[in-house]
Amino acid sequence: MHPLLLTARYRQTQSITVAAIGKGKGHHEQILLTGAALIIVSAALFSAAWALTKSVTATAWMIIFWRGLVAGILTLIVLVMSGQLLIQLRCLRWPALMASAFSLLGIIAFIPAFQMTSTAKVALIYATVPFIAAALGWAALKERPARRTAAAAVICFIGVAITFKNASFGSALAGDALAAFMTVMMAAHILIFHKYPNTPAGLTSVMSNLLVLTLA
Repeated sequence: MHPLLLTARYRQTQSITVAAIGKGKGHHEQILLTGAALIIVSAALFSAAWALTKSVTATAWMIIFWRGLVAGILTLIVLVMSGQLLIQLRCLRWPALMASAFSLLGIIAFIPAFQMTSTAKVALIYATVPFIAAALGWAALKERPARRTAAAAVICFIGVAITFKNASFGSALAGDALAAFMTVMMAAHILIFHKYPNTPAGLTSVMSNLLVLTLA
């Protein structure tokens, strides 16, 4: 799971938990620390996926199939064991379907992007996720980003433009385009959880990972 997506999902849980329990500042700080730890672990695991994708000789669709199957089943098991499955099923609404669709498209582009272009390029393009999400939030939700966010976005996009500058037509350019597409899809995915904080995160992940099996 991408660390930024985990941040959005954990903030969703944080706001609900603090409002429901109301145990004060100490409990609030404990939630923040736990969320930070989860983000660090997620970032480490997500980074490892890049190296593993490059080292596997299987086709992109084969990797997508097994990745979706394992991730979907494991997430489903966690939901069942934690007693969250029925709760999240009751919260299933159209935003969850939209989030699943965005995630599904991002998953499909994720593996081929790494296989068709360099890991560094994909990582650099994917680093623009928070800024793409901010731009979408500005356009769709009228949430104007702070000046420092806009300045950081400009610098980041300049770096991406330099990456594309010397790109030649072929598989590498197609991989760059897939990485950009994946970035937009994940930004839209994050925005859904921001706009609709009651969207069931775990069930959405299960749906997108299992739906990809029908296409792989």
